[in-house]
Amino acid sequence: MGGIVSRYYLQRLGGLDRLRRFVAIASPHFGTWTAYGFPRTTALEMRPGSLLLEDLNRDVELLDGVETVSIWTPWDFIIVPANSCCLPVGKTVRVHVFPHGMMAWHDRSVEAVIAALSESRSHR
Repeated sequence: MGGIVSRYYLQRLGGLDRLRRFVAIASPHFGTWTAYGFPRTTALEMRPGSLLLEDLNRDVELLDGVETVSIWTPWDFIIVPANSCCLPVGKTVRVHVFPHGMMAWHDRSVEAVIAALSESRSHR
């Protein structure tokens, strides 16, 4: 959910003018079917086709103004389908980490974040 909150900041609150990189780790950019199992407001916003996600995805190309990296794992059973974490802009990095809860601290994820923060766009 942190990636969605960060996208809202970038796309709706002027964050694109303040940041040059956006790295999302296992964020349900296109929703997750597991959100149907939780009636809380935050989970409702994570459902595929929610008003929030539809709004952010309507102009997702705005993220092309910053160095965008989506880090995801095919072994994510919280974000279903797992490739819902992949934005259509920027770079997508697949790491083999099991399961979703390990994405924030597994060595492979951390290495992917370090690499994303160390790289710079060649055309900038």
